[in-house]
Amino acid sequence: MGSHRWQRSGKEKPHYAPIINFAGDPTNPEKYGFGGTWFNPDVKLRVFTSPKDWGVGRNIEFVGSMPDIALLNDIRRTGGFGLIWSGDPYWLEYMKHNCSFKLSTYLAAGLPVIVNSGTPARDIIEKKNLGIIADSLPEAIDRVQTMTTTEYDQMVNSIDDFAKLIRGGYFVKRALTEAIFKAFYD
Repeated sequence: MGSHRWQRSGKEKPHYAPIINFAGDPTNPEKYGFGGTWFNPDVKLRVFTSPKDWGVGRNIEFVGSMPDIALLNDIRRTGGFGLIWSGDPYWLEYMKHNCSFKLSTYLAAGLPVIVNSGTPARDIIEKKNLGIIADSLPEAIDRVQTMTTTEYDQMVNSIDDFAKLIRGGYFVKRALTEAIFKAFYD
């Protein structure tokens, strides 16, 4: 495969690391609830944007923006968790209706996700063991720090089965099939 494609060997899986990846550009970090207050010496926050002043001295690594395929490769290789979060009530409500892109990106890469307990995908994440459900970032960070490698590996194995459906486009195919049946059969 060329460098423009997502490279994934069958044996390569994400590994446990006290890292939380955030695929976004928090120009207003308060919108996400971690900007001016994030600091944990044991859990690194990786943000996919250019460096920002609010990250200085807070165990935040600014990775820079990158194309989707490079992002998938990077977060799979780095391991840890994918964060879908907002601390602002307006944006939290928005994310309830529009978090599918980030959710599918993290899961397609094989990473367990961290989501707010109000996220509509909560039930499937719990049922399929796809990540951490939390009411606050400190709670999520605590769960990351106390998770065992065995627990993480069990999540990654559950995600691997689920991710095959995402990468194969089966959810889109199912939605299109249901729409066609609704339009022409019902």
